[in-house]
Amino acid sequence: MVRNPKTGFTQTFTPDATVNWEQAVAWQAKQALAHVAVNFPGDVDLFPCTGRVAASLRFNVVRPKTLPKKVQFPLRGADVDNLAKSVLDALQNVQVIGDDKTVSDLQVCKRFVESGHPEGVEIDLTMWFD
Repeated sequence: MVRNPKTGFTQTFTPDATVNWEQAVAWQAKQALAHVAVNFPGDVDLFPCTGRVAASLRFNVVRPKTLPKKVQFPLRGADVDNLAKSVLDALQNVQVIGDDKTVSDLQVCKRFVESGHPEGVEIDLTMWFD
């Protein structure tokens, strides 16, 4: 958010890093929808989902090399609520979900990368179609 001290006018903007992150998530979501279209051709017409959505998001971040091993959870970096908002906005932009207001259940965690959980975000959606 930028505020002009002379006029008091406030303008919000989305940082480039956030835009790039949302575009990467959107691209992956499009790939998943393409998989649905090929393997379940009748189901692709169900999107965007306008019914209830439950989402589980696991953000896997790289552990800094200088961080002591006793630190078990990433306590720095982006807030989980901001990370979740970016993912839900990206899913809405590529029409996986019709509106992020339909997300009634949201589970979010931020962890260090470990075996079986590569860097990035793992998204699990449960959707109820109208």
